[in-house]
Amino acid sequence: MMAEVNQSAKQVGAQEVFSFTVPPEAEGVTIYDYLRRQYGVSRGLLRRLRTGGQVLVDGSPTRLKTKLAAGSIVRLVLFQKAETGKRDKEIREMGPAADNGELGLAFPATEGPLTEWVVYEDSHLLVVNKPAGVVVHPTRGYATGTLVQMAAAYLAAAGDAGHIHPVHRLDRPTSGLIVLAKDPHSHHRLAGKLHRTYLAVVEGAPQPAEGLIEGAVARDPMLPTRRAVVAGGSAGGRASATRYRTMCTWVVPRDAESGDGLGRGRLLSVLEVQPLTGRTHQIRTHLAASGHPLAGDVLYGGAPLGTLERPALHAWKLAFPHPITGAELRFSVPCPPDLAIALFQSRCPILAHIC
Repeated sequence: MMAEVNQSAKQVGAQEVFSFTVPPEAEGVTIYDYLRRQYGVSRGLLRRLRTGGQVLVDGSPTRLKTKLAAGSIVRLVLFQKAETGKRDKEIREMGPAADNGELGLAFPATEGPLTEWVVYEDSHLLVVNKPAGVVVHPTRGYATGTLVQMAAAYLAAAGDAGHIHPVHRLDRPTSGLIVLAKDPHSHHRLAGKLHRTYLAVVEGAPQPAEGLIEGAVARDPMLPTRRAVVAGGSAGGRASATRYRTMCTWVVPRDAESGDGLGRGRLLSVLEVQPLTGRTHQIRTHLAASGHPLAGDVLYGGAPLGTLERPALHAWKLAFPHPITGAELRFSVPCPPDLAIALFQSRCPILAHIC
């Protein structure tokens, strides 16, 4: 029997990770052992509970080595950390690598239209349909106006004490679904559990029509803003794999909508793409290396596509088990207007099914 999880509680000045009612079979087990075994709570979070939080049993603070009693209600609470100028300086200098998801975010909140983008929300996570052009995480070049800062402002306005922990990232020009955890335990539980499916419009017709692209990805030594497929043993190269399936292939007709960059007579394909690893620019790099770069991805050799001003890549579908309940969650969002217009201009035959 699973412990009953309470997802509704909040505490002023603190962040409740979750709470549960102790089942009969957990009688006599220490809180530490039960949290590790039953919920997979990370050792890092347990250390934080010791130094910057509380474990409450029936409302009273207790220690992680306390043995459980059936029927008791256990709550895990983390106190919010003071944000420091030093921490902000580290983030600006180091970029996304300065926060690994376990520490919470120390950026100033930035108001934005996040309410319009939220696809799903509960006490532990947010699923957001990110527009193209929005940066996920503050970096040296984008100190404000990022998705996590908008999410922080969104939570603050709702009186939610959670901190934002991006479970994965999307490139700035990529649109579509992204998951933001509200607590470090949910972030830890979701790591490696996401099944992501993208829509990609590529040059040409991949052969075979369905397959797996493998190749280590590293920073391109000739152009630092790009990534490249390198030999597996090369310094900095990280093993990467991308699965793809061709949904349709067509030739842009001569009577296509007028507009620069359509390339009448041009061969294009729509692919369903699933990254099996999560490297920076992985899909863009692998498709370019296979000879079929994304349409619109000038950085990786793709030609412009009508009025589209970015790579033709959209995070279309997302599935994962809920970090607390284990229930399977599935989401999908149609491609946004800029991509839909470009596909209409080029006469994509499956436009109605994907947009």
